[in-house]
Amino acid sequence: MCVIAFVPKGVETPNKETITAMYMANRDGCGCADGNGNVLKTLSFKKLMKQIEKRTTDTSLLLHFRIATQGSVKVRNCHPFVDDKTGIIFAHNGCLSMQPKNDKTDSEIFFRDYFLHWLHDCNGNINDPLLWQQVDAVRNGSRLVFLQGNEATFAGNWQKIDGVFYSNTYWQYRLNNHFYEY
Repeated sequence: MCVIAFVPKGVETPNKETITAMYMANRDGCGCADGNGNVLKTLSFKKLMKQIEKRTTDTSLLLHFRIATQGSVKVRNCHPFVDDKTGIIFAHNGCLSMQPKNDKTDSEIFFRDYFLHWLHDCNGNINDPLLWQQVDAVRNGSRLVFLQGNEATFAGNWQKIDGVFYSNTYWQYRLNNHFYEY
């Protein structure tokens, strides 16, 4: 199962051991975005760490570590996904109730073909209750995060540890048992 970590502005970045444990549990690609709109999608953990190390607490940080349940293992299918018109950055953890097509993941199909249209129908208001009714109807227990600047909007059950929001904590087994690599 993928994992997302959202580090709000003003909160310290998780340590290297935590980030490594999340990656080791989810090795099919990774990505990050900050509140300034800088986005990296990669298959290289080293590239990801170089980008994370640049972060200061002056901006938020979104991390995603992928398990390929739909779509092949390639950079294009890594999260986060970005909409250039709205500036919204999106990441997903779970399985959505839509079929993949043309090697696109359910995450990208949801974001580009559903969410952005629903958002447009709600006049761009990400807080519109109708938007969230539609999201919840297809979410299927998934955890979703939408980043606009430094502000995140969440759907699903998230866990907060030391100020960081995690979509799940399955990766902690690797951390607690020192089952990770560098």
